[in-house]
Amino acid sequence: MRAHPAAAICAAVLLLAACGVDDGDPAEQPIEDAPDDEVPVEDPADGTADDPAEDDVTDPPDDDAIDASDPLLGPEIETALDDAEERSGLPREELTITVTELVTWPDGAAGCPEPDMMYTQALVDGYRIVIEADGRAYHYVGAEGQDPSYCESPQEPVS
Repeated sequence: MRAHPAAAICAAVLLLAACGVDDGDPAEQPIEDAPDDEVPVEDPADGTADDPAEDDVTDPPDDDAIDASDPLLGPEIETALDDAEERSGLPREELTITVTELVTWPDGAAGCPEPDMMYTQALVDGYRIVIEADGRAYHYVGAEGQDPSYCESPQEPVS
């Protein structure tokens, strides 16, 4: 028995129509193809669209906002401040912390290789701290779990 071409076309149209399910008002449907930062958000108070990217603007961090009690580097910062105070001969109030960051060092020297020394050739998690006093920078480096060491010629961490 041979199917009629018109019947086959009608069946295909009905199948395709059944695939398009109407879930209600298109204005209430999520926009799936747009990145999150480009999707307009309606303000519930007045029903107007708002660009969320405008709300994400933050002021740059204040250099004086570095917190010496940071749980990641708190004790290390305190140790470095004590040493910088002694080295500079200046009171702590005249010291400025300019850099505190967790880094990865390229080897076991943890940022401060000494001449004629051999170091483990493996990446080492650590940190660096820079304190300025009277126009001079005092660099402190260390490996995770170790006290900071003053370093006159610090190495750059792995980027």
